[in-house]
Amino acid sequence: MFEEAIDNTVFLKATFGAMPELQRIIVSRIAFELPDSIAVTFKCTEPAKKLPLKWKDFDTVGMTVRFFTIADLNLNASGEGEEPIPAELTISRAAPALWQASFGGGFQCSFLFRIARADDFFPALLAGVARYSSSATKH
Repeated sequence: MFEEAIDNTVFLKATFGAMPELQRIIVSRIAFELPDSIAVTFKCTEPAKKLPLKWKDFDTVGMTVRFFTIADLNLNASGEGEEPIPAELTISRAAPALWQASFGGGFQCSFLFRIARADDFFPALLAGVARYSSSATKH
């Protein structure tokens, strides 16, 4: 269902064979962008099925998803902020033209948004992901 909330998914569908779940991710950066958007950069924890040839030494994809027209932001994070953070992403319909994004795991964050756009794709490795993926569910 959340596929309707994210724009620019052609590359993801081609790379993973379908829209990846994006439930378990490794967040490396959260940036508040003016006037009212949030950019979340993360690595997928699912192996890609078909990466571009120039990414032959990698096995998954990272990206930045920008959430636009945000409201009702709640953020609770702790730690040094130096390492990537394991997280579970849930996107659900909040109203006819409004979505809710919730991150759980290594930090807690939720907000409402109107549209999200996936872009700034980059190659990534799944090495070390098991350590983060299993710890995301412990919080």
